Amino acid sequence: MSPARRTALPAIALLLLIGMPPSAPARPGPEASASPCAAEPARRVVLEDDSWRMVEITYPPGSESGVHEHPWPRTVYVLEGGTLELIGEDGAVRTVAVSAGDAQARGPERHRVRNPGETAVRVLETEWKRGGPAG
Repeated sequence: MSPARRTALPAIALLLLIGMPPSAPARPGPEASASPCAAEPARRVVLEDDSWRMVEITYPPGSESGVHEHPWPRTVYVLEGGTLELIGEDGAVRTVAVSAGDAQARGPERHRVRNPGETAVRVLETEWKRGGPAG
């Protein structure tokens, strides 16, 4: 097997396992921003099994996630702080300043996230797949 094929097969298996490309929203909707972003958030699945999904997400300045859904309860741990805007399904915007080491627990929700700041924000989300309606 060629080195390129050996590299591609695990990536394809991961995409099939999680059911979407790492940067794609779970269910895009009409609420997504119509204006193009300077960058998209980068997602890296750190761990995934039958019970847990741990994802490191980096929001570069000016990036926006697009509408996505978190079907399970999760914790969010901030690795690198900055400013984020959390935009709910109703369009309400909540601006939050986060610092490295901040943590919070969040329930299932559908929203989008935007980084209006000048620094990248990096978080580690851990979803408990057995803790919600999708589990």
